Amino acid sequence: MKKLLTILFLFFIAGFSFAQISTIWQRSAATSSLPIWFSPSGNTERGFAYGLVGGNHRLYVVSRNVVPSVRILNAITGADVDTLQTTGITGGTFIISDVEVSSNGVIYVCNLTTNASTSNFKVYRYTTETVTPVVVIDYQSTSAARLGDKITVTGSTADNSVTIWAASATTAELYKFTTTNSGASFTPTIIPISGLTGTTFGSASVGPFSNFFYWNAGGFTPRKYNADGTLVGMVSGSIVATGSNAIRHIVTTSGDEYMATFVHGTGNENARIVRLPGGDPTAAVFVGKTDSLGVNPNGNGTGDIAIRKISNYV
Repeated sequence: MKKLLTILFLFFIAGFSFAQISTIWQRSAATSSLPIWFSPSGNTERGFAYGLVGGNHRLYVVSRNVVPSVRILNAITGADVDTLQTTGITGGTFIISDVEVSSNGVIYVCNLTTNASTSNFKVYRYTTETVTPVVVIDYQSTSAARLGDKITVTGSTADNSVTIWAASATTAELYKFTTTNSGASFTPTIIPISGLTGTTFGSASVGPFSNFFYWNAGGFTPRKYNADGTLVGMVSGSIVATGSNAIRHIVTTSGDEYMATFVHGTGNENARIVRLPGGDPTAAVFVGKTDSLGVNPNGNGTGDIAIRKISNYV
């Protein structure tokens, strides 16, 4: 799969009709500024997350180059800071695959399993950057679900709203993990996703918000679903091509929704921002895109995006 090229962007919706996208910093192939721990080829860096942790703006990047690790970067400057501990992390095709952060700064790292019925899907929790990780999900599915290419974390552990979402890449299912004990353990709910054909979905991803979620995966264009998995509609391939996957909701304002999704391939390797007038995906319009991160030598198209909201207008 395609390696992830690390970058952080500031998204600002100006007048809610177009996006002014300013690059704060960039470490990419395009600028010959990749970290020394980054693999020059392959797919070992492909999942990352932004979070405010311990009062610090952080970007966490999963790296499987040489030794599996989660790298800590200063999200304001892009500078390397440290790594998270991986003591006790085991199991899966990859023992670490993606990382996400709750709204109150709790870090979650997952493995990748290509078949959760024979190899458990695992998620580990870090309450600070210096602790040993604790397993909070060790889940065996009844179906041959591929889980962990990407996870999404919403909510806070402080009020039990924290939720971990994992879209299967081999079955038309969304796994929703919720908690009643501040994130010490989670209970799964399986949501069937309607309107999908085929048996595999390249690097499936979801962007939950309100009573909906966006879904996207390689070979598909972005889709919007109700919370129960019923299809609302699809974004046209003329707006976002099928060479896309990671997806996030940015904001809903005046009834219009804004979302961003990772797009790969020649001339892309960036995030594309789209507006859904009245929340209608069939009426989606292109808003803007980030700079290209450069040529990627691996063609499988795995990448990631993260959103930092900096004001009420974002």
